[in-house]
Amino acid sequence: MRRVWPLLLAAGFALVVTLPLVRTTAAPGPQRGGTLVFALLRPIATLDGHRGIAGSEHVFQWLIYDQLIRFDETGKPIPGLVESWSQPNPTTLILRLRPGVKFHDGSPLNAEAVKFNIERVLDPVTASAARSEMSVIDRVEVVDDLSVQLVLKQPAADLLLQFSDRAGMMLSPAAVRRYGRDIARFGVGAGPFKVAEFVPGDRLVLDRNPDYWEQGRPYLDRIVFKIYTNPDTALLALRAGEVQIVQEVPGKDAGWIRHTQGLVYINWPTERYLQFNMNRTKPPLDNVLVRRALAHAVDRRQIARLVYAGDATPVDGGIFPKGHWAYCPEVRNYPYNPAAARTLLQQAGYGQGLSLEVSVQATFHNTRLFEIAQSMMERSGIKLVPVVSAGPEGFQGFFIEGKYNMRSGQWAGRPDPSATLFINFHSGGSQNAPVPQGGFKDPTLDRLIEQGRGVSDLAARRSIYCEVQKIVTRDVHILALAHETWSTAALAEVGGLKPQLLAKPLLREVWLVK
Repeated sequence: MRRVWPLLLAAGFALVVTLPLVRTTAAPGPQRGGTLVFALLRPIATLDGHRGIAGSEHVFQWLIYDQLIRFDETGKPIPGLVESWSQPNPTTLILRLRPGVKFHDGSPLNAEAVKFNIERVLDPVTASAARSEMSVIDRVEVVDDLSVQLVLKQPAADLLLQFSDRAGMMLSPAAVRRYGRDIARFGVGAGPFKVAEFVPGDRLVLDRNPDYWEQGRPYLDRIVFKIYTNPDTALLALRAGEVQIVQEVPGKDAGWIRHTQGLVYINWPTERYLQFNMNRTKPPLDNVLVRRALAHAVDRRQIARLVYAGDATPVDGGIFPKGHWAYCPEVRNYPYNPAAARTLLQQAGYGQGLSLEVSVQATFHNTRLFEIAQSMMERSGIKLVPVVSAGPEGFQGFFIEGKYNMRSGQWAGRPDPSATLFINFHSGGSQNAPVPQGGFKDPTLDRLIEQGRGVSDLAARRSIYCEVQKIVTRDVHILALAHETWSTAALAEVGGLKPQLLAKPLLREVWLVK
């Protein structure tokens, strides 16, 4: 029997949200075999699970690497590659691995391999986006061939669920040593599928792993991720039967998909939100009056309506959706008020207006957001200048190099809210730009976020996270605009495709009706 410390229990309710019923893909029970073609609307930057930067990469990286810890539909941690766990005290976590698991290259997934992976994430040279999430770990110790002991610097209620994300993706140590940085092109893990072919900019082909540890999984023989630069082209391919799943469907297309025989439209609330990140370390956005002006200059309800055709909810307060246990109803965003925005700019010394350079991801939703926000902000004397990027260079330019004032993008959330708060608002967070310089520093935010990670009582954690959201909203550390729905279209022959609150589908459970 595994002993679960209260800190781990507290982490298990992160995704409890009141949700409506939704139609999922239906089929007469799991069937084996077949090839699934999944339309990706973003380029693949890397196959290295530790060095990935986009939430859209999880859909294939989980298939290649699996997860040390998984989570169920409520967000509760459940076994993955880790068979069981125990926590003898608040600063010690022991992970017990499944026996007999092998990487795709035949090498064993043992305690030494887990130690190697966690230390790789923690190594600054790796430049892993998950490093900040693992920073609470002081050291990793091998207890025996299948047991790993983590000694923590302080209690961490969120740590177990962090291993359901990038930090829990296990790469073959032998392959990393063999390929070095080129592991980004080969991707050798222990997941249900292994890399058969990778053609950057065109496709990624994964074949079923016949030696996968989970009996009866996966159902499919092959998954092809086909890259499309335009959602309209991807939907035409869906209609023609050339692909079977398209994610991030524009709201304007929901109607005809719902009324087309042989197609299924899945529309499900998520934690994911559309946003503008801001570089608060340099003028003019280091001035809180300017940031508050931006908050008054955007109409969130109009953005939700115009970007998503109504399939989204405006972020009226805080950053978590209604129904989430960390939702804070007393936190309210600044209302749309161009006159108030102009007054604040005048007070900040920008009475003649200002110009901001914005990194824009070349996706439908981000491009549409920029166009709408650009028009709105002009009414307040704010000019947005776009720098459009189709790949990771926009992410690199904003978060690492600090080149732009703002960036349009989406945040998909994490199983535990502390990760969202730490990554985005703690001075050591991996998306607190510019990262190499430590990003924007607010000692009060740092203290509260760290305090929340170490508290086991859920009500106490919520109270702390409300204080965090009050500061984030008051001082406009981010422009969170609309909570998205998981808008996905699929052929009716696809079975087992279930909604996921982080908008990252788990394809190991999917099958095709023959």
